[in-house]
Amino acid sequence: MKKLRYAFLAILLAVLFSTQMLTSKAHHAVLQFNLEEMVATADKVFVGKCTNIKETEEMIAQGMMPVTYYTFAVSEKIKGDIPQTFTFKQLGHQPRKFNKNISGKEVMPMVGGVGGRIADPDSFIVHGLSNYHIGEEMLLMLIPNYMGDLTYPVGLYQGAFYITQTSKGKQIVKNSINNRGLFTNPYNNYSKSSDKAKVIHPEGGLEIPIIASRNSNQNFATLIGKPGALPLNDLTGLVRTIAESEK
Repeated sequence: MKKLRYAFLAILLAVLFSTQMLTSKAHHAVLQFNLEEMVATADKVFVGKCTNIKETEEMIAQGMMPVTYYTFAVSEKIKGDIPQTFTFKQLGHQPRKFNKNISGKEVMPMVGGVGGRIADPDSFIVHGLSNYHIGEEMLLMLIPNYMGDLTYPVGLYQGAFYITQTSKGKQIVKNSINNRGLFTNPYNNYSKSSDKAKVIHPEGGLEIPIIASRNSNQNFATLIGKPGALPLNDLTGLVRTIAESEK
């Protein structure tokens, strides 16, 4: 049964990543998205705080698979039909931290929320998928549901932006690769091509006329030159502009 389970898992992962991964000399490389193509690819874009996590197993692709339900209190809806309290489901469970027992051997800790059982080799983590913790605020861009009701961020970790505060209380946001390539990655033609770009042009930055006409009080062009974390309000304003330009 275990071999059968992993066979189903391999098939499912092939389906899951076939449209988000490219084969490279370094095994697998995630497709790199710029911000406009990321927003165009997303079915739902929102800002919210994680309020609940539920890990379980469900029958998927003819096999029992680990899945995690994440619930968010949504504070800002940017794209898609999103309720105020929104729950979505990702394949896999959250990473576990190893502890050391008295003998010094590394062991898995107890798993909360899964009946208190000890994690075993059947616990499954999908490499590259983002995970969230209760209390964390996020800007999330989720792909359309696949295989019924599973989803994940566009470009795996690229579409999951963590919100934090500076020492002065200003909210800033970045993904796990420090927002690398948001304005400079070329279009990969997954859901948008460069000839149809309306806002972001990697060779020349932002399309200022569109930005100015829709957001006369905000200078989004300054975002291009800022490495790393970006002001939350500026980034969400730009994301909203991109989403509206797609209509």
